[in-house]
Amino acid sequence: MEASGGAWAWEPWLERLDSGLPEDLVETAVITVRGEGDELFTCGMRHFDLPDAQITMESPTDAIAWLDIFHVWQLAETPILVSGQTFRPDEDSERRVLERWPDHRHHVQDGRHNPFGLWRFLAPGQTGLQPSATVPVILPSLVAMLVSLEDKKGRPLTQDEVEEIVYNAPAIVMEHSHAVTLERSRGYVDLEPELAWEQWQLVRPTL
Repeated sequence: MEASGGAWAWEPWLERLDSGLPEDLVETAVITVRGEGDELFTCGMRHFDLPDAQITMESPTDAIAWLDIFHVWQLAETPILVSGQTFRPDEDSERRVLERWPDHRHHVQDGRHNPFGLWRFLAPGQTGLQPSATVPVILPSLVAMLVSLEDKKGRPLTQDEVEEIVYNAPAIVMEHSHAVTLERSRGYVDLEPELAWEQWQLVRPTL
């Protein structure tokens, strides 16, 4: 777990782990990192096969509290989350829309890489994708298809090519809980079909 970059003395670290409490697990396994500007993101939720998260807030203290509460909630309640849903840590906070993105900051061989990606909290007022009752799951994964086609062509795919692949890709409509089970068995998050081009540009250099 120290691959996240956090360091603990053995005794308090083991004591927190042994408690099994979600808040202690998050504290021992997850760190928050400042990105560009007012952006903060977490690293370490991969230990629980869950996505990390990022948020842009003026106050780093508020951002850290928001992300910590979100991750504790994920461990305590194991919700089935989809892009387009909203979250807020308390009644006084404005809801923010969630979008699922791959982890573009760390190479797949980097110990900090989260194969299940991260949740992006959009800015207040942004709508993003619309949640649906079911989800079309592309098989094989978009990532696998795009990697294979780029290897075959010997060059990066164009935006038109990526969008055509997404449009014509075979898919199975699933309940979100079944899609999550498939993702866990596959071992990584796929691209959001509606954001495939943007996400592919981010994930390509990490493969």
